[in-house]
Amino acid sequence: MELIKEGIVSVHPFLYSSDLLEIWKEPCIVISAHWSLRLGSAVQLLHHWHGDPRSLLILEEGVHAELALMPFKPLKMKVLQCSFLSGIQMKKVNQLFRTLRSKIVLVPQSLQSQFTRRESELYKIYYYTKNEIAHIPSLEEGFEAYLATDLAFQLQPTKLPEKNIAVARLKGKLLLRKGIYYLTLPNKQLNMSVKPSVHWGTVEPTCLLRALNEREIDGSILRNENCDFCVGVKKPEEALIEVKGNKIMISCKDKTVSALIHEALNSVCNRI
Repeated sequence: MELIKEGIVSVHPFLYSSDLLEIWKEPCIVISAHWSLRLGSAVQLLHHWHGDPRSLLILEEGVHAELALMPFKPLKMKVLQCSFLSGIQMKKVNQLFRTLRSKIVLVPQSLQSQFTRRESELYKIYYYTKNEIAHIPSLEEGFEAYLATDLAFQLQPTKLPEKNIAVARLKGKLLLRKGIYYLTLPNKQLNMSVKPSVHWGTVEPTCLLRALNEREIDGSILRNENCDFCVGVKKPEEALIEVKGNKIMISCKDKTVSALIHEALNSVCNRI
């Protein structure tokens, strides 16, 4: 803790954070989060240093070094295994979490009694049990990605009338390079001209009736407890339109009338 306060040791959320890149210097000392060398930025750093004979990796005695280092062979860096205390007293755990500004903490179920309600207000605690799956929510709702130029030229944006934004559909290949996401063209060219539409928003009954009348379809609103509303069509052919929360069902024997109803729905829905 004292080293962090003095600025000798710094804590960063991930390897490619801008504040870390500004101060990065080598040689440096990096502390891995786990002996398996599979958590955090240990993988990227070992790929960077494993071929340098000037580098040194210190592992706790008893760790299966052969297993931990298997993905990084051939290995030229030095490896030293020695005995040292790697644990921490429970009374210092909460102080450590506050210093690290933890958002989510995973704790063995057996230690649940060691954490009070006060700690759970500072950060989200999830308890896990051996050999049981723990569901942990993502900290990010989304992520940013660079869009390849050739893929961007294929976009056909649709402007939303109620908002000053435009949306478009695309299908590409997602790549991750040095902590940055890229969207590029897929290896196999896709035919995007034939694709089902994606609709969202609500359907206003009056707007739907107006769109049907414009196509010479005579419809009226029907009440139904099993859906938001229904539209009964008498002319030119009998049909029924059932509108539910996230589903619209068209029941009609005539393909031409069914296509006209679908066209009317497309005209009153936001879609891409």
